[in-house]
Amino acid sequence: MKVSFPGSNEKEIKAYSNDHLPRLVETLHLVQHNTPTHGKVLEVGAKPFVLSSLLLQEGFDYAGIGVSGGEKDLRTDHEHACRTGKASGQKFMIALQVEEKKHDLPMYEVNIEMDMWPFPAQHFDSIIWTETLEHLTCDPSFAWHEANKSLKLGGKLIFSVPNALYWIRALQLLLGKNIDDPYSWHGPFGRHNRLYTVKEIKKLAGLHGFETISLTTKTFLPEHMSLVKKLVHMVITIPALLMGKRKGKTIVAVFEKKEESKMIERPDFLYH
Repeated sequence: MKVSFPGSNEKEIKAYSNDHLPRLVETLHLVQHNTPTHGKVLEVGAKPFVLSSLLLQEGFDYAGIGVSGGEKDLRTDHEHACRTGKASGQKFMIALQVEEKKHDLPMYEVNIEMDMWPFPAQHFDSIIWTETLEHLTCDPSFAWHEANKSLKLGGKLIFSVPNALYWIRALQLLLGKNIDDPYSWHGPFGRHNRLYTVKEIKKLAGLHGFETISLTTKTFLPEHMSLVKKLVHMVITIPALLMGKRKGKTIVAVFEKKEESKMIERPDFLYH
């Protein structure tokens, strides 16, 4: 599937799709099974809009939180690349081209851990919050609180985040490798700033009014990986069976909003 938008880089989008398509397809299936037909969905961290295009084709009433473009590069703009201040919060449209079709994609530029999310209370049937929490730098609990507020009672939060207990990370540590992400040319949000365990994610969800419907860990292999490499990966993952369950690379969960998040809960295990 070919996706483009103003300022997009075809090579980068193709590489992203190859690396993440299995996870994006899994996410789409979770949305389909947990959202009413033509329901209101919010995608958090939408760029580069590959999942957005899949959701549009399914006919969902879509809105996204993303960036309007012009992200700064540390190599050319040190001051602005390193800023983590509030975003504008304004609505804008992305002219998205998917194959031969054009879509006007409604987006909101929001710093999700600092800005009040600009949506009515109990507005969305589902919120898709994948591969974003790990990039936050300051107040993730604020984002959980705002997600709850924006979701209908009984609505679903489709969620994923890298697993801090992925067994290969433990192996890398034993081999003397630093598993922390390098600093990013795109500033503080361009890297993984904190990883989470299954217990921590369930705790954060529960503190902010969500009940766990399903939760597992999975290792999604890149679409372009050769059959030989896939077979090798299957062999080397045998040690994971000896390390217990939930040692996959990515935590994948569906949460249901059971009650309002009346206050922002900042637990001791996450803040000190």
